[in-house]
Amino acid sequence: MDLSAFPQHLPQQYHDCLALLKPILIGQVDLIGGTVYGTLAKTIHGTSCTHKDFDFLVDGIKEPLAFSGFKTGMSRLGNPRLTGPDIMIDLLLITNVHSIHRRGLAPSRENYLSGVPLTVQSIAYDTVEGRLIGEVGISSVLEKTVGANNPEEAEFEAQRKGFGRVEEYIDSIAEKLGFTPIYPRKT
Repeated sequence: MDLSAFPQHLPQQYHDCLALLKPILIGQVDLIGGTVYGTLAKTIHGTSCTHKDFDFLVDGIKEPLAFSGFKTGMSRLGNPRLTGPDIMIDLLLITNVHSIHRRGLAPSRENYLSGVPLTVQSIAYDTVEGRLIGEVGISSVLEKTVGANNPEEAEFEAQRKGFGRVEEYIDSIAEKLGFTPIYPRKT
């Protein structure tokens, strides 16, 4: 599968967000989260998805974070958030990633990707190079499966989102995408 056409399938709101943010972002900027795996799933499998929130993994942010028409605030995990009409933008600072801190690792995209809860989330769009990264996430979308990428983070996120079990969290994402859930093995 040729993934080079991926950027053409990203919604216009992504391009608008990136143009708005570029002047205040420092270093590497990757689009992460549901917009990436959802757009890829839609492109390959025709999965229905809409994008109202955009998550960016960033090295740093120049202050101040203020744009006309947007409210500024913080996400539940302590990262900067911009909320506008029908859109939300979260800026995840690479130095503030829970799984990286928990594992005592250096901040890096590789350590971010290895620490995300679910397999489909282990993917990012490198906005500088214009390419998808994250073999686990790409394979997950190609194979139409959702599983635990990092079991400890999957458990943490399942609890944070109010799910009783990791399997329920996996089911919720798999169902949205029309993918097959893969559950962690019990030890």
